[in-house]
Amino acid sequence: MSNSTLDLHMRVRRIDDVLDTEIDERTVMMDIEKGSYLGLNLTGSRIWSLLAEAIAISELCDRLTAEFDVSREQCEQQVMDFLGSLLDRGLLQVVTDETS
Repeated sequence: MSNSTLDLHMRVRRIDDVLDTEIDERTVMMDIEKGSYLGLNLTGSRIWSLLAEAIAISELCDRLTAEFDVSREQCEQQVMDFLGSLLDRGLLQVVTDETS
């Protein structure tokens, strides 16, 4: 599933099987099973923290536009791209009634 299959009404959350730590307001994550790591900038780190619990993508954008100087349109596009990347890496799950 890629970001083209995500929509603003979907609820998503990060997976639990990733080690992460914050260093200077940035998040570094490691997937032990895959042996891969990813570093996130300030905005990516904030999104990652908001994904600790299931959240609708539209609500995620609401929070980010309130916290950062970004237009709604730009926020939605960048969030969808970022979430698609997390999904492709196996770091994000779409939450359905069965998984909540």
